[in-house]
Amino acid sequence: ESNVLALQAGRVLNLDTVLPDAPDGQVVIEVTHRGARDRAYTNSYKAIPANRRFRLQLEDAKWPKIAGTLSARVTSPDNYKYAYLTAAGYYTVRFDVDFADWPAGGESVPLRLAKPFAGKLQTGFHFSALDNDEAVIAFRDADPDKPEIIGFHHHSQARDLVTSDRRWLSRNVIRTQSNNKLRMEDWAGQEGVKLSTEHSGTSHLDLGYLVDEKLERRGEGFELRTSGHGVERAGKGLHLTAYDRPGASGKQLDMQETIAQLEQALALAKSLGDAARTAKA
Repeated sequence: ESNVLALQAGRVLNLDTVLPDAPDGQVVIEVTHRGARDRAYTNSYKAIPANRRFRLQLEDAKWPKIAGTLSARVTSPDNYKYAYLTAAGYYTVRFDVDFADWPAGGESVPLRLAKPFAGKLQTGFHFSALDNDEAVIAFRDADPDKPEIIGFHHHSQARDLVTSDRRWLSRNVIRTQSNNKLRMEDWAGQEGVKLSTEHSGTSHLDLGYLVDEKLERRGEGFELRTSGHGVERAGKGLHLTAYDRPGASGKQLDMQETIAQLEQALALAKSLGDAARTAKA
């Protein structure tokens, strides 16, 4: 019991007389204050030795909860050009509700990025997030100590890559910051797939219905082009034919049509040889 006004939980109380059980003082863990008009102020307290580790009792029912999600921006030092992440693939973010002064790239602890699939042996998805991308933050078990990135949003300054503009609504697109692109078109009668990169004069593979930048038809089937070098290498052989196999029927190495044509050519050569011998040419 005492009348020390500054006594409060969490402080270390040192006495003039050193207590054998608390040579480094006492950590106050509870204070009860008393006083009235007709009674001087006093208090009583509970404490433990200061050299003993102290932990508050965990009461799950009273633990703060964060329901729903919060918005944040991916951060990096000096507007880093590529993904700024840790060796484990974690990102730092600044919450939109946080207006404190933090060093760039240090506004949060590194956060995990949730993905459609993540497995062992480095299998899974990872599309890199860049500085100032809008992240959606959820809290596992609603625990403020367990934030993680569960997705990203486009907005007015970073528009969606699939919109109603120019009839893009029928497209499914994956595009990176350097315009490496996989585009799948589902418009009825104009189905197609394009895989492209800006390197080597826009190297790309087009399948199905081929269009130009104005969505006007430029052909159909497939086109493989580059302004760089092109190589086809097949160690077990290369079969190039103009014969059709509707619906991709038959086996990969079927060559009936080619063999039939070669047999026809052989028969023609034999008949020409027989005719030449008959004419004694």
